[in-house]
Amino acid sequence: MISIKKQILILLIVLLLIFSACSNNNQSKNNFEPENNSILKNTTSESTTLNTQEFLSKINNTNTEIIDVRAPNELRDLGIIEETKLNINIYDKKSEEKISNLKKNQTYLIYCYSGHRSENFKNYLINKGFEKVFDLKGGIRTWISEGLPTTKNFSVAQDGTIIYGLNYFK
Repeated sequence: MISIKKQILILLIVLLLIFSACSNNNQSKNNFEPENNSILKNTTSESTTLNTQEFLSKINNTNTEIIDVRAPNELRDLGIIEETKLNINIYDKKSEEKISNLKKNQTYLIYCYSGHRSENFKNYLINKGFEKVFDLKGGIRTWISEGLPTTKNFSVAQDGTIIYGLNYFK
């Protein structure tokens, strides 16, 4: 029979191994995960998160630019909201360059697949001094589930500009 001290020691060793395995898992993430990517660090600004109808209403305002922050391979699957002007892949190291070209007095509508990245990107812009930035709650996934239109008739230029009518994704 194992003494209580040995049982406690074995339990502590097992727990230590479990926690160190979890810790090593986190260290294997790339530099674009939230804890290492200033764009993805979460801040709070819920008042600028819009539901699909509010987002649609803002799209109809001619003084807005729509930014999709999904990775290029995600764009092919579901398409984009047709009025989208720019794709900024926030996992791309070149995204800072694209962000530096944005005008702080412009109104931006931002979306991604599920709303998480776009919310973080929106908050990042707000922290950089942008005042008119809104994100789509639930992302394009919610947009599509509510029957709102998307298009796959586009391509993305190297600078992230969306070009309509040139579909390289077929």
